[in-house]
This record gives sequence, structure tokens and C-alpha cells, in this order.
Amino acid sequence: MTFQRGKFSAILGPNGSSKSLLIEAIGGLYPVTSGRIITCDVDVTRSTASELATLRATDVAFVFSRHNIVETLSIEENLLLAHTISSLPVNEDLLDDVITSFNLQSYLAMNPMEVTADVLQRIAIARAVLKESQLILAQEPTQFLRHESSEMILDSLRRSCREYGISIIMSTHSNFVASYADHVHLFLDGEPTGMIVNPSLHSLSYAQENTATRTS
Repeated sequence: MTFQRGKFSAILGPNGSSKSLLIEAIGGLYPVTSGRIITCDVDVTRSTASELATLRATDVAFVFSRHNIVETLSIEENLLLAHTISSLPVNEDLLDDVITSFNLQSYLAMNPMEVTADVLQRIAIARAVLKESQLILAQEPTQFLRHESSEMILDSLRRSCREYGISIIMSTHSNFVASYADHVHLFLDGEPTGMIVNPSLHSLSYAQENTATRTS
């Protein structure tokens, strides 16, 4: 499988198809014993633990189905958490732009417990953008959200790709969620079964029906 730089790509497959394990393997979180995975020009299958840690610290950001927001910090402190941990300077222009783009101005001083789940997930995506990584790996980012909230999160991911030039790879079991991507890689039983460019709900359903017919 090849994922294009600067594009929003989705890995679409049913629960249990190992698509989330693939996301973790791409990010160097899951050990791979065969084959090769190249992430941001780094061979993660042949890298040391230290090299993988550097890759994740600099070039890869993660957005999980659970937002991973620190509840004891304010929203603004959560946005800048990666910079605080690594002692990196903050790109103030980018910070202002991201806060405006993700409509977070009114939440900055608030505690995470005071905002809704979709706002927390928007914060997680904004934090990933502020890290200025080459790649965002999103693991079922809308899994625990309502339909309307999912649309906002998917718009935020797509905006991150188009406005900031970040590559995004997202795993999902939902045709609706996958339809927001530029490219969709179909995945079944740990294996890729096809790819769709500029997907629609119809093209995704049709492709999955054909895959099911071939494998039955």
C-alpha cells in the first residue's frame, strides 16, 4: 500500500480487519516482524526504539478515538502540550491561525471537563496540527461521536490537510467517514483489497459488495 503525501487517505474495513493495527504499525507503535513500512522516509521496520521515538516526536502526530486530553490542564495548555514536553518554541502565527480555523477562541481558558466530546476531538486535531508534523495518523477519530459531531471532526481533518499541507491517514469502519477522504484503501482480514480515488458513498458500497462477492 502506498499513501500519497499531502493527501487525506482512509483505510476502510470492518471491525477486526486489523486496520487500526496498521495505523499503529505505520506510526511505529506496533512491532512488525515481516515486510517493510516506510513512514516519512524512515524505515520503521528496521529502526531502533530511539529512532522510532524521534519519528513520533517530530514527524508523526496521532489522533485516537479517545481524545487523550489531559483533564488537569486548560484547553490552551493542552494545545501546547507537545511544545511544553519537548521545550520547542511555539509558532505564534500558526497558533493564532489554528485557534481561529478550528473555532476554539472561546474555549482556551476552560477545563476539558467543561466542553463536549466533539470540541475535545477538535482540540486533539488542532494539537496535532500545531505540532507541525508531516503526518497525522487518525485511529477511528469519530467512533464515539454523534453524526453531526462527526461531520465537524471530518471537516477539521480535511481542512488540516488542505490548508496546512499535512498528510493524513485515517482508519474507519464507516463508509460515511471514509467518503471525506481523497483516497480510500479497502482493507479486509489484514490485507488491502483495492483503492478508490475521490470516493462517494455509492462507489464505496459498490466496491465493498464486489469484495465480499469475490471472497465468499
